[in-house]
Amino acid sequence: MSSYAVDAYWDTLAQHDPDRGHIAWFSGSPAHDSRDILPLRPLSAPDAPRVRAFRRQYREGVLPPVVLWGISALDTAVVLDGHDRLAAALAEGGRPPVLRLNREGLPELHALLAEPDLRAYQERIAALQRQRDAGDPLAPSKIANEGRRLARELHRTCSGSHLTRGWPLPGGPAAWDALARQHAPGWHPDTDN
Repeated sequence: MSSYAVDAYWDTLAQHDPDRGHIAWFSGSPAHDSRDILPLRPLSAPDAPRVRAFRRQYREGVLPPVVLWGISALDTAVVLDGHDRLAAALAEGGRPPVLRLNREGLPELHALLAEPDLRAYQERIAALQRQRDAGDPLAPSKIANEGRRLARELHRTCSGSHLTRGWPLPGGPAAWDALARQHAPGWHPDTDN
């Protein structure tokens, strides 16, 4: 899943379907197919009162982060909190601080994914140890570099987002509304959507 780290992508976020959000799954370019952030509601106008207040915070460098949740089924991240902060940063021509939440992977899956990297590392180290034993003066530094390389490969393999899972709530929308009323008194569903 994309980390949305390419600065050029931020400018396009507010241009795509501002009333609905947008995911560019089928643009034909791998660099563009999984790069979007999906707002869960339309972004407010740049001159909306809350956005104006957040724009000031952005300029002062104290804007709280936008909270994203990586959803593997969408191959994108959704905005959980901070729609107006996102709109403010975009209106100022910048990008907001981001806190991205992802599901943690299972240790068993990490071990399985790391096996090829570990096997390749062991083979490279064995060859370098033979070179060291043969008197190669660079072999010790090459061995140290291989350790750093393994650390990078394992970090890439075992970090980041993993599959997100979801199941229908027994009882459907009525059960959801009841839970929402129970846990958030005064909550009323938006029936206009």
